[in-house]
Amino acid sequence: MIVAETGPLSFQMEVESRIDPKLVDHRSRETFQQPAIPPVINVKPLIPEVIDQPRIDIPDVSLGLPNPELPLSKDVPYAAIPDHVDPVVEQCYISCSSNCELKMGKIIFYEDRNFQGRHYECSSDSADLSPYFSRCNSIRVESDWWVIYERPNYMGYQYVLSRGEYPDYQSWMGFNDNIRSCRSYPYVSGNYRMRIYERPDFGGQMMEFMDDCPSVYDCFRYRDIHSCQVMGGYWIFYEHPNYKGQQYFLRPGEYRRYSDWGGYNSTIGSFRRMRDF
Repeated sequence: MIVAETGPLSFQMEVESRIDPKLVDHRSRETFQQPAIPPVINVKPLIPEVIDQPRIDIPDVSLGLPNPELPLSKDVPYAAIPDHVDPVVEQCYISCSSNCELKMGKIIFYEDRNFQGRHYECSSDSADLSPYFSRCNSIRVESDWWVIYERPNYMGYQYVLSRGEYPDYQSWMGFNDNIRSCRSYPYVSGNYRMRIYERPDFGGQMMEFMDDCPSVYDCFRYRDIHSCQVMGGYWIFYEHPNYKGQQYFLRPGEYRRYSDWGGYNSTIGSFRRMRDF
């Protein structure tokens, strides 16, 4: 038996050499030796004990945010953050770690006016609210922006709500008490920027905006918007001037025709940035 040490790990090797007895050629009466057979080596690595190391939570860099599935701890030292993490992600990681909690949006639907009757609390997107209430006559929004829809699967009339209280459906400019789906959008900061076009597929007259517009006709000299490009921020289109009538929610992206933002026609009377009003 041979014991050999190579590098940091120790290996115990059992060497078994098997050589058959001498073979005799009876024809020539000459004795010869069988060629040596390579030794069979059984390697049994001696695995060192694994020392428990403190767990380090690594943020999900692909999303630019800490991974919500990993528990954050304020005890994780600053030096534990990997070198390849983007500085913005790093700052977010430190902030979230210090708060030790990731907050989610929250909205409460009430069947009756003035926050009475049966109610349902929601903290995520829902394509069908029918099982939870039959009508909606008042709403409390505790955090985030919300877009609520008249029909399931985010169809029908849209209503954009910021944080606050809505004692009846007229307060969110609703046409009725039907609310069947909803989506939440976190608060964003940064530049608001949007281009509107006279014709579909970004054709015709174009104008760029970075602020609210209470009258599209006064600014654009047209009563219709057939396509638009949202480069920054969330925006709301309104059917009539001064932010009245049917609403359409727009997030960053390209809208080649009015049906892309859920419109039934191209008439837009005003628009504004989505923020706390």
